[in-house]
Amino acid sequence: MQPHRIASYPPSWTPKTCFHTHCRGGDHVTEPDATDNYLNGGLLVLSPDEAVLADMVARLAGVDDLSHYPFAEQDFLNEFYSDRWRPLPYVYNALKTVPHQHPSVWDPASVKNIHYIIDKPWAKPLDSTDRYVEVNRLWWEMADTLGAPVGA
Repeated sequence: MQPHRIASYPPSWTPKTCFHTHCRGGDHVTEPDATDNYLNGGLLVLSPDEAVLADMVARLAGVDDLSHYPFAEQDFLNEFYSDRWRPLPYVYNALKTVPHQHPSVWDPASVKNIHYIIDKPWAKPLDSTDRYVEVNRLWWEMADTLGAPVGA
């Protein structure tokens, strides 16, 4: 069972099938016999040419029931780019849950981008009782450094 027990997550998302359970370091990017090769849209750069974009739009237009894609863009892109993409090391899309769920993998000095899944740090003030206070603090420190406007 996935740790947060989020109803919309597929039943197949378990610690056993989670890539981070098998991750052996920053350069390890796939575990084909244990996990599926599912891209996460947390950090994604695409620049399709006009023909590819037209193909993408046509495929989407042909979908009668978009609920076929519970994780909208992510599921569609996984289908569209099946076997045509390469994963990056986790440090380029480090889920904020990794320090708690997979502490042996977490290396904050190597992390380049944190993917703030579930609750977003910018949606509420920093809370010292929050399980993710340390990783959320990183967001707030960067927002302060950049002078980013935060709040309503």
